[in-house]
Parts: sequence; structure tokens; C-alpha cells
Amino acid sequence: MKILGTGMALPEAVETASDIAQAIGKSPEWLADKVGLRKRHRARADTSSRLAAKASLQALEEAGIPVSDLGWILCGSGTSDQAIPSNSALLQAELGPEARGIPCLDTGMTCLGFLAALHVAEQFFRGGLARPLLIACADLPSVGIHPKRPQEYCLFGDGAAAAVVSPDGAPLHAAFQTLGQFADLCQLPAGGSRYHPVRGGGGDDFLFRMEGPRLFRVTAARYPAFLDAFLAEHRVSKADIDWLVPHQASRHALESLSDLLGFPANRRIEIFADHGNQVSASIPTALHLARADGRIRGGQKVLLGGTSAGVSFGAALLEFA
Repeated sequence: MKILGTGMALPEAVETASDIAQAIGKSPEWLADKVGLRKRHRARADTSSRLAAKASLQALEEAGIPVSDLGWILCGSGTSDQAIPSNSALLQAELGPEARGIPCLDTGMTCLGFLAALHVAEQFFRGGLARPLLIACADLPSVGIHPKRPQEYCLFGDGAAAAVVSPDGAPLHAAFQTLGQFADLCQLPAGGSRYHPVRGGGGDDFLFRMEGPRLFRVTAARYPAFLDAFLAEHRVSKADIDWLVPHQASRHALESLSDLLGFPANRRIEIFADHGNQVSASIPTALHLARADGRIRGGQKVLLGGTSAGVSFGAALLEFA
């Protein structure tokens, strides 16, 4: 697999640390010390499919290919525009007439949506697909957070990122694991058939909820072993890896888990302070920014990794041409 181009898009509205702190009745100093968030972008009118289209067009421009050359459109959004149809179909419509007829697929794995889409793309390529694919991830977690739940309200930001990939270059190695017994630690209950207005659901059911401390303990106790087994299977040592691009869950998660995994700050890509947790867009946004500023370049090995609702673990190893 080879990444031909990447792109990103952010809503125009920006909330500063002072804005966020005021909403929850705290000081900007408290937010800086406890959360580490300086600002975030928040969508007022944009939808996730529209933001995904903006990021996708940028990725296609860098790749130097027209939309009509794509073999598939994969969308990894965790907060889709609506329950039905798939967000990838809505993204195709946003891309215009040239995209009509291209098959579309959602790879819903919340924060690991981009990694799941990379893995699906690799399977398509192994099956003989010769045309490039578009992977787009866009999330608007702002629609599911509220100041009355300050733990969640302080963490998230809206945004989108995309990548165009082709069946060239080095193999992609990826692994996933899901621990469904912990599914209740990170959820947005409404939006499906279980908690629905027809069945009396509503109100707080449409707000995201997370048991942060328990979720972190589950991750800290299990993710390092998951990652060690993944690297051992592919005979790659941590010293061989040039960059860790982790999911930007929170500053605490970035610092603590990266230390547990054995990746110091000068070998990990962090964008949380200026973007917050963008759910599925976090990893590809960090990847795009690190490619754009020259930190990630040809000949380097890059490890993408993180956790998502489920609770799921994921890791993917890329070698850049």
C-alpha cells in the first residue's frame, strides 16, 4: 500500500480555552493544567460528509488523480450525518457528478475508523483491485457533548481528514481486538433501535458518555501487551519505528500510554492541544500534519495505534516510500 495524498478540513468556528472553561465554570488555567487543550474547532452548519469532502478533495489534489479514477470510497466517521444511508454514500454525493457510481462503504469503528479503512483497503488490493481508494474520516463530536458533562465536554473537537491510497509500496500490517464486555464504558446510546423516540428514548440518550478512569485502566492494563504481540508477530522492534501516530484521546492518555508503550515525546505525533479528540479524524489529521511539515518522510516506518469505543484496540504499521 502507498499513500498518494492526504488532506484535512476544519470548521471555521474556533473555541478557545477561555470559551471552554467558561462553559463549564472553570478557569482557563484549570483547563490548561488538567486537560491541556488550547483551542478546538466546532462546526456550526457543516455536516461530517461536507467536511469529509473538503478533506478528500485536498487529498485527491495532492495525489494528482481525478475523483473518477477511484475504485472505492471508504468512510470511517464515528458521527455520521444520519443513521441511514451510509456516510460514504453522502460523501460521494458531496464529491459531485464525477463520483457517481463509485462503490461506497462505511468502516465504523469510531476512533479507529481510519485504521479499519486502511485494513479493508489492503484486503481489496490483495483481492486484485488495481485502482486507488479514497479513505475519509470526519467527525462532529460537538453534537453529542454538553457542558453538564464536563469530562467529555473538555476533550473533543470537530474535524476531518482523508487519504488516497494505491496498491503499491510496502505491505500494510494491521491488527485489531475488541473487548465487548467493556462496551458500556464509552457510548452514545441513542441513534439506533435500542434507545429511540418510538421506544421512549431521548434527552440524555443523545449525549455521549464515557467512564474515563475505568476506560483508561482497561486500556493501560491490556493495550501494551496487544501492541507488543503485534510487533513481535511482524518481527519489528520499537527501535525500528520512526514515529508513533496515536489516537489523540486526551493529553493524559497520550503521555501515559506512550510512556507505557516505550515511545518518548520526540517520537510521537501530538495534535491534541490545538484540535482535541476528533474521534476517527484524529489519527489521519495527525498523519497529514506530520507529512505536511516534513516530520514523516520516505523511508520511515510509522506506527498508527489507539483505542476506540467497543472497547477496541488497533495498530497499523506503514513504511513510507
